[in-house]
Amino acid sequence: DPAISGKAVYWIADANYRLKKMDNAISGYNDFLVLSSTLAPGLKDEAHYNIGYAYLSKNEKGKAIESFRTYIQSNPENIQKKADAFMRIADAYYVSKENEQAVKYYKEALTLKAGYEDQALYYMANTYGLMQGEMNNKIKNLLDIVTNYKDSKYLLISIKEIADGYKFQGELEKA
Repeated sequence: DPAISGKAVYWIADANYRLKKMDNAISGYNDFLVLSSTLAPGLKDEAHYNIGYAYLSKNEKGKAIESFRTYIQSNPENIQKKADAFMRIADAYYVSKENEQAVKYYKEALTLKAGYEDQALYYMANTYGLMQGEMNNKIKNLLDIVTNYKDSKYLLISIKEIADGYKFQGELEKA
């Protein structure tokens, strides 16, 4: 039965992924992805998502971004995973110092309202802090955390960074 065989290919790849054998996982997921699309469309989305994480673990950001984008373009039903994929794309761009792209994808994650809002705001603020002339946007995002996410693990560091931002701008009375 081709459907069972196809799922077996997926589950072998998934086992390798969970065992942190990333090269074997990527290869297995790619083998699965070339099978007929009728075999298990939901698993195809998961394969792209897991390939993204596998490439991240290998520090291959470009390939990770490509896999997460493919996952997002499949219009997955799981909004939390979709937001996570946006966050991972943004993080990969952030680490690569492609700040405009990082901000774009943090904003995408933020708009989904899937539980990553404070994290997206914080990392977007950090990204703005690295961009020339964007200190006001950094402070604005941090103030959003302080105002709207009182239980956030980013709350205290946001308060400190707001003060640092105002100090950097010479607005000592606000710091």
